[in-house]
Amino acid sequence: MNSKIKKKKIVDILFVILLSILSVLVLKKGPLYNWDIIPYMASVKSIENNDFHVISKDIYTELESKVGSDYFQELVSGSEYRQSIHDNPEALKEQLAYYDSKAIYNYINYIFYKVGFELSTATIVINYICYFLIGITLYLFLSIYLNNIISSALTIGVMMSEQVIQLARYSTPDALSTLVILLIVFLIQKGKSLNLIHILLGVSILIRPDNILFVFMISAYLFLIQRSNWKELLVVDVILLLIYVISGQLFNHSGWSTLYYHAFIERIIYPISAPKYIDFDMYLSTLSKLRLDLYSYLLILVGLAIQLISNFISKIRWSNEERLLYMIVGLMIVKALIFPINEERFFIGLDLIVLALISNNLMSIYSTIKKRNKV
Repeated sequence: MNSKIKKKKIVDILFVILLSILSVLVLKKGPLYNWDIIPYMASVKSIENNDFHVISKDIYTELESKVGSDYFQELVSGSEYRQSIHDNPEALKEQLAYYDSKAIYNYINYIFYKVGFELSTATIVINYICYFLIGITLYLFLSIYLNNIISSALTIGVMMSEQVIQLARYSTPDALSTLVILLIVFLIQKGKSLNLIHILLGVSILIRPDNILFVFMISAYLFLIQRSNWKELLVVDVILLLIYVISGQLFNHSGWSTLYYHAFIERIIYPISAPKYIDFDMYLSTLSKLRLDLYSYLLILVGLAIQLISNFISKIRWSNEERLLYMIVGLMIVKALIFPINEERFFIGLDLIVLALISNNLMSIYSTIKKRNKV
């Protein structure tokens, strides 16, 4: 066996071992029981039972046994809104307008629940699996541009960050969403089958409907790099848009305006029977809340700075990777304008893609300087 290949395989094995150890340590930390676990548990139970008096009783009884009485009281009575959801099963039912649309996440949780996991545990199992797979995907992605020793060290460092670890510990679809969007861009960069990429784009919408923005961005990018297939791409885009619209109707999605009102103006207890909507003045008033997490800011600034340096040194502009970096930075800004929430879990997938593309630019700068020094 070639010594270089043997060395690479050894590094690959060591990386998988380190990532496995880290994943076990994260698993031992246990879940963080955020309030969202309540409606996600209800979503799973409602797949086979529509009696919300029973559902409400079952999930609150299980949660109290899991988290203890003190934290349970915070979950159910930490605010007037939480108390209303606890006291009124119909209010809990209507909250699912915000949660049922994460269909693939809910049905995966349902499968884990049916094979024997407790309901609260079922909402977190997929996240631990995704945590490990995110690490593998990021390592493979970085290895496109960097040697595998640097790729493994950088990936382990990222996976040890609290922001990424929290993906595994919260009962939300964010870990699954992060994995899928990271995988999509990795497959595009590797030149893999467009059919698989299109399927994953549809899957991403059914994991989180707001991934439709990412889908539009990737569709535009695919058009730029494969213009000869524009008719096929257009048909696929129509299908993806239909998936978004039909799934929203099928799962009674509350819609952006009501969700925005709920998140930034006032909690809505009955978003289906008594929805509320924002107006333009309300929207402008909430833009003061607009800020990305510090890590996203730094990645955007560093990424753009390195991109400009790369362009200046190489005097070669607008490679596919450059287009993708600019488009993802633009997407992050658009996402923040549409929904100005400051929780990093909504941006981690894009952060990791930017990190990989920054690595590509650094290697481009290094290669250009090296070539010039040889002349």
